[in-house]
Amino acid sequence: MLRRLQYAAAAVACGCFCLVPGCRNVEVRPWQVVVQNKTGLWCEVNVATGPGPDANAPDLGPQERRVLRSGTENLVVHSAKIVYNRQEHVIRPEIEVQPGKICLIVIEADGQVKAEVSDPS
Repeated sequence: MLRRLQYAAAAVACGCFCLVPGCRNVEVRPWQVVVQNKTGLWCEVNVATGPGPDANAPDLGPQERRVLRSGTENLVVHSAKIVYNRQEHVIRPEIEVQPGKICLIVIEADGQVKAEVSDPS
């Protein structure tokens, strides 16, 4: 009887051990830096980020939305420079973007620029 309990316990332990590695392989959703142009004009966008290279869109069209960067390690968006209609707008949000989140930089129709971090919709 004792031997059967030992075999049963060993089988249960082995089954749990085999399941644990699968639990650790949870897919991490990447973060994204996205820019959306709600104006009727072409824009040039340069986003300073760290760590890693800056992101830019030298030809963001009217009413266009574009993903500039994505990744899985934490990222900080330091500043965004937007040029449209020969005017330059700079914002310095200094926001951290964690995996699974989206940093959305919006150029509103009235020319205002804002940045926010949110969950993907």
